[in-house]
Amino acid sequence: MTGIGLISLDGDLRVGAGDALTIVCGFFFAAHIIVTARYVNNRDPVMLAMLQFAAAGVLSVLAAIFIEPFPTAITSTDIWSIVFLTVVCTAGCLLMQVFGQKYTPPSQAAVIVSLEAVFGTLASVILLHEILTPRLLLGFTLTFAAVLISETKLGFFRKARPF
Repeated sequence: MTGIGLISLDGDLRVGAGDALTIVCGFFFAAHIIVTARYVNNRDPVMLAMLQFAAAGVLSVLAAIFIEPFPTAITSTDIWSIVFLTVVCTAGCLLMQVFGQKYTPPSQAAVIVSLEAVFGTLASVILLHEILTPRLLLGFTLTFAAVLISETKLGFFRKARPF
């Protein structure tokens, strides 16, 4: 948590509105991982992902109706952005997550998903030329170490036993 906090929080480490929303979303994402793990066993992961995708679509449209103003103009760039976000970022990622969770315990899936903050920030440093500060580097290191320790229990340091 400290590593993700160092990556996510602003310079004076205060929790802003976006950070609070991220924490709430993290709670619901954890619930999603647990529910998916419960229902993916002995079921078709493609069908489960399609049901989740449909539910996300319906909830998103309902939220948009009440929260966002109706767009006055939609350009071709907007349409391609929507198609990309729908197909790759939502359907594709959701399908891969459901397939992965069919073969991964929920605790491991949650730990692996926590690397999203690391890779998202790393992408912003590489693609958007954001500055890699010592605080971000410490956050990366702590988060990656937590995932490594959680997944391997540092078993690679143990000596191999002869047969």
